[in-house]
Amino acid sequence: MEQKRFPPDDPREWLNRARGNLVRAKSRIPGIKPESLKKSIEALAAKEGYTVSQFLASAAGEKLAVVLTMDYLRREADAGRRADFEKYLATVPNVPSPDNDRFE
Repeated sequence: MEQKRFPPDDPREWLNRARGNLVRAKSRIPGIKPESLKKSIEALAAKEGYTVSQFLASAAGEKLAVVLTMDYLRREADAGRRADFEKYLATVPNVPSPDNDRFE
């Protein structure tokens, strides 16, 4: 049965796409079942006081932030020069860390 389509920015359309992605993911991720994933998302969203749409929008926003941050860091790393790094690193005093700044 064909699902009703909504505008691309409508959370109901995101859910339609997510359902399709879950079906495809079933064959790609051993041990993850779409229905189990759906139930887990619904339970967590309810526990946190969100609708499933709000939960998915939040998760998508978090993922987007991660991807954009990684892109930014890669660009910055590509623009950096090892000689500059070594120059600034050489200015750091070679002394033991303070007691409140140690891993044990």
